[in-house]
Amino acid sequence: MDLQVVICACLPERCAQLMVPGLDEADLCHLTNHRKTQAFALAVRTVAEALLIPSCTKFPEGNLIIFPDRMMPGSTILVEETQDPELVVDWDSL
Repeated sequence: MDLQVVICACLPERCAQLMVPGLDEADLCHLTNHRKTQAFALAVRTVAEALLIPSCTKFPEGNLIIFPDRMMPGSTILVEETQDPELVVDWDSL
C-alpha cells in the first residue's frame, strides 16, 4: 500500500487506543449511535485518503478506513491478507 495522506487517530505507541479530542472508546464502539464518529470521519475525508483508527475488536493494528474516491494520483492499494473477526453483540444488554 502506498498512500500519501493518512490521518492517524491512534496513540503513538499502539493503535489499540484512541487519540482524538472529544471522542472516546464509548463513542467509537457504540452499537447504535455513530454520529460523532461519522462526523469525525467526514472531516478527515476532506483532507485525507485514509484514516487509521483503533478497532472495537481490539486488533492491535487498528482499522484502516480508505476513502477510494479521495485517493491521489500515485497512491496504490494491494490486498495481501484479510482478517475476519467473529463479532458478537449482546443484544439483550442494549
